[in-house]
Amino acid sequence: MMKKSKDIIISILEKYRNLDINELHEKAFEELKELKELYYQKKTDEFLEKIEIPNSIKTKLRKEILKPVFVNGKHYSNFMEETVRRISQSIQPISGNIAEICAMIELQKYNLIENVHFKRKINRTDLIIYYPLVEKNLKYHRVEIKNVSFRERATRGLYFDGDSLLGFFNNPKEFTKETIRIIDDLCKEKSGYCYIPPSTLNQIKYSFDRLKENTKFGKEMAYFVKNGFIP
Repeated sequence: MMKKSKDIIISILEKYRNLDINELHEKAFEELKELKELYYQKKTDEFLEKIEIPNSIKTKLRKEILKPVFVNGKHYSNFMEETVRRISQSIQPISGNIAEICAMIELQKYNLIENVHFKRKINRTDLIIYYPLVEKNLKYHRVEIKNVSFRERATRGLYFDGDSLLGFFNNPKEFTKETIRIIDDLCKEKSGYCYIPPSTLNQIKYSFDRLKENTKFGKEMAYFVKNGFIP
């Protein structure tokens, strides 16, 4: 049974203090990968226990089952990872939830309270940040959250459901000149920004207006809650 996203985050925060948003996400992602490996090992051991063969053969068989493989230029932990869809289907939502919880932890660092200053998963948006001083005409800012790969769905999410985009994108090559133009135009239209890891931002070769370090996300959302706009 896979751990819940919240449990993964809690276990990390119990071990480490003063992690920034990227360090927290990285450690959570690493733990998720370790859990996946342990899951494969557990299932392999359960399978081998049912087979009546000498232990020496079981040891060799276990080693072969868990041996990493390369298929069509892609690395897999073992042959099962390529074929067993249930595991990948369980990893995807947990991975997405980890990114969202990392964002929530960052907001809470700046004393923002869930269901008071922000809400999660409403109106097709991952996070909505509220400007609570405006009572009659409630003002809010929608934030789409994406994981380590930018892909086309990130810009689609920003176009349809977000004013800003928070991501843990780790490949600067995904930020082409055309992609940056699209991000700048969408964010400028909605008075938002695209928050990405500093390590990725520092490697982008093209000029940009609306890309920022995601370590500024919590502070700037707190500013929005007090002032109704992002600085």
